[in-house]
Amino acid sequence: VHVLNIKIITNMHMERSNVQRKYNSDPKLQHLLEYLGRLLPNDEHREKFVQFSKSPQPPSFRLNNLLSKAKALNSSLPNEFTSVPWCENGFVSSNTSKKMGCSFEHSIGGIYIQAKSPMLAVGALDPKPGDRILDLCAAPGGKTTQIAARMNNTGLIVANESSSKRISSLVGNIERCSVANTVITQTKGTILARYFHNYFDRILVDAPCSGCLLYTSDAADE
Repeated sequence: VHVLNIKIITNMHMERSNVQRKYNSDPKLQHLLEYLGRLLPNDEHREKFVQFSKSPQPPSFRLNNLLSKAKALNSSLPNEFTSVPWCENGFVSSNTSKKMGCSFEHSIGGIYIQAKSPMLAVGALDPKPGDRILDLCAAPGGKTTQIAARMNNTGLIVANESSSKRISSLVGNIERCSVANTVITQTKGTILARYFHNYFDRILVDAPCSGCLLYTSDAADE
């Protein structure tokens, strides 16, 4: 089957004007931006900060090297995609109208839609093939699948998610991305520490936050 020609879907995206109206109508968000803006040194910088915060961010994604045909895409991506400096398989599109969440490549696990900053966490973790890794706050699975790709599906990953509401997304993404070296658990970190004392080579804790500073729009998720 011929797949992964990376024509990443170009229509049906939320218009920028709709995004702008959403932000302008949220008084709590406006208050937050005004407070953060006062921390900046001058009016020009504050204005640029507010405008950037209200603008949809360009979509970014990571090629899933666990699929053999995805590996060949690295050299054949269109010019509109630029590399993420800290992730070998991470790319950003200059076209904010991309709607990669509905693409065929995404549905079969050839790409994983992911912001640039989470990719940095796995780079810092530096997992090696054959390692035993604990991803303590694993949902929705972006970093778990990235770790599995770095390990070439060898070793062992324990992907833990304490929230029952979030674990279904973790299961779905692990299956979609052909991850085969991962066990999923749903418990507290203290329980894992009791039964896996000094067992893991590396542990990743990217704890979920309140999301109160998440005010930009992720175009790729649409």
